[in-house]
Amino acid sequence: MQEKPCGFGSLLLSYREKARLTQSRLGILAELHATHLRMIEKGKVQPSVGQAVRLVSKLTPDVGKFFQELAEQEGLLVLPDVQGGAGMAEAGNDLIKGLHLPLAKSETEARSVFGLIFKEVRLHYGITQKAVAEKARYNLRNLLNVESGSQEPGIMTALAMVCATGADVEAFFEKLYQLL
Repeated sequence: MQEKPCGFGSLLLSYREKARLTQSRLGILAELHATHLRMIEKGKVQPSVGQAVRLVSKLTPDVGKFFQELAEQEGLLVLPDVQGGAGMAEAGNDLIKGLHLPLAKSETEARSVFGLIFKEVRLHYGITQKAVAEKARYNLRNLLNVESGSQEPGIMTALAMVCATGADVEAFFEKLYQLL
């Protein structure tokens, strides 16, 4: 059985073409080897969260909207069983926007920034780690490692995790971009 290509790559390619940038130029701007970028755009590899945000930020000022579009394209925006409805979602957006974390200065710190933001959002919505792991189809042990900052998921896994909490994808990735 052939694995489905990573959806991030095709959307990134369309944004890169709209921006009229070559793979080589985008690779230089995002500090990523052009060969790796080519594999990402073909959907053969999934970039890390930090790589994905860095790539997108070189193509559009609306990083959050890119990830919102990707979540919609991939059918990930199925609302989870979140208690509290719209009021809870608005409070979640306020929580995300109000998070005060230090800017990441290295790849290691970038890995922990995603985990920190994600954990705060998950706790805000009262979603258990097990529930997120099941909804995002992600190994629970890996999720624990992500929240502790010792592991960074691929971008599609990260997106599925964020969607599993019921958080506003656009607000989440905008905040992540600000901190990376």
